[in-house]
Amino acid sequence: MTTSPSPSDSRSRTPPSPNGHLPRGKACMNCRRRKIKCDGEKPICGQCSRSRGLFDDCEYATGGKTRTQLLEESLVQLQRRIRELETANETHAASIFLHHPYSPESQLPALLPTYGRDDFASSAGSSASSSPAPMLPMSINMSEEPPFELVQHLVYIFQQSSSRAGWFLHPSRLQDVLMNDLPFGQSPRLCPSLLNGIYLWASRFTPAALSAPHSEQFFLNNALSHLHHDLTGSSPLKILQTIQAEVLLSFYYLDDGKFLEGSFHASAALSICYSSKLHLIRSSQLDCQQMLEEYKLGDLSIGISSATEEGERINAFWTVMRLNSYFLSYNQSPSPFNLPDSGVDTPWPLDITSYDTTRIPSESSETLKKFLEGSSVDGFSAEALYVKASTLVESATSLSSSFSQTRSPNDYQYHFATLDHVIEKFKNNLPLVDALHNDSASRGIILTTRFLSYLATIRLHFPLIDQLEDSRDKCLVAATAILRGGSLLPDPQSTQVDPIMPLVWYSACEVFQKNLASGHPQGRPFIIDMVQSLLNTIILYSPQSYLTQLYLSRAQQLFRGLTPA
Repeated sequence: MTTSPSPSDSRSRTPPSPNGHLPRGKACMNCRRRKIKCDGEKPICGQCSRSRGLFDDCEYATGGKTRTQLLEESLVQLQRRIRELETANETHAASIFLHHPYSPESQLPALLPTYGRDDFASSAGSSASSSPAPMLPMSINMSEEPPFELVQHLVYIFQQSSSRAGWFLHPSRLQDVLMNDLPFGQSPRLCPSLLNGIYLWASRFTPAALSAPHSEQFFLNNALSHLHHDLTGSSPLKILQTIQAEVLLSFYYLDDGKFLEGSFHASAALSICYSSKLHLIRSSQLDCQQMLEEYKLGDLSIGISSATEEGERINAFWTVMRLNSYFLSYNQSPSPFNLPDSGVDTPWPLDITSYDTTRIPSESSETLKKFLEGSSVDGFSAEALYVKASTLVESATSLSSSFSQTRSPNDYQYHFATLDHVIEKFKNNLPLVDALHNDSASRGIILTTRFLSYLATIRLHFPLIDQLEDSRDKCLVAATAILRGGSLLPDPQSTQVDPIMPLVWYSACEVFQKNLASGHPQGRPFIIDMVQSLLNTIILYSPQSYLTQLYLSRAQQLFRGLTPA
């Protein structure tokens, strides 16, 4: 009679020596370190199996080095390479070599050895030899710039889309890009991460395909690789340029629908702004002499030599605030801090070219707090209204996210009524887009500002759309205004729309879908006609970015199977 083997019989075992003990050197690595008796069971010995997970990485040195030994060797090699690279400036750069990762001659041991189905019966070994691979010189110089003719072309392309990319520096800074007679990264040239951020955005919109190696991915890799180095030191101009580089990268990722990466760079830019005291420009809360004594390094709110420089820092801060509002709105997440209590004293922004001729307040305090409480009496430039609108969207999103949470009903109603009043007052005071000249630089900003104000209304009232008739009516009026505002948008072939527009359109679609589901009194065909018109608008602008295509797909999902019946 044949008996089936027990589970323990199916495990391989190293034959014991005549005296009943394992041969020398045959115990697992854990038992060797712990100096205890090992039974030689594989893939895991008895001692390790009884360790309740503490030593479940049972390994044998039979047939080659264990994975732990290989990892330790690789760690030593990596640490040695780091030391070599850190001292590269003190030695000869030519002595720094890199392994070619895809070279067939490479014989470096793998960090994580691969395992076959039968490898557990023997020990975990690597078929690769431990001899070093032949060293290859670095083939790509990350500091190499594109040819001057290509740089000129990229700068021209970038100028057409700079507002969409979040450019807040003076336009004359773009001329610094063309100073190829200076070494890469040397002042007064723009820092390398910012240069590559400009090339990155331009390569996205350039009609002509770029030749290798100057591709979109090449510029993205370069911008990311230079960011950390560009932030070292305390040069105010370099810090400001690094903030600009973070903003360009964040808007780039947003345009690609990559919210995690974009949020990372937006948060980094916000952190730099606060650590550099950009929220305290012209603050009446701190004595200037005290600030000079306490914040000598890295403080961009002091030591400003011209009105334009100050304007760049003011606009930098508010551009970063708007950028973070965008991500919080897309993610429908609450603000990381209470906006009225965020300690922002910096005055509202102006057009970057007007700081030399426009007077700004000598002192400023509680800028956001006054606005959100409805007591603000300044900030009426197109740029200021733009930031205010995005702040209202963020505030409405944050308040709505707390609708079903722990906030007390009375507390919620108070904040709801206050914010609703501020939004309605803001919308009523906005300049009419029709009154602005088609070529006016502020026309596009004011139009986007109006869309943002409608989005703020929808975000505030949408959680109550099924409960309050007033909320349902306000949402429908805002969604209809978004639909009709589509006729005022620029030609998609010539101008890029603001990256918040996909969310604006989709939010209007959500309102129409809600009204269809609840049986709107104006009738199903009327709502369906508006839905189709809005979808046609999104389709028209969808080639501009993956983000628009993503939200077009989501909007179409809302109305899948919809018929005028």
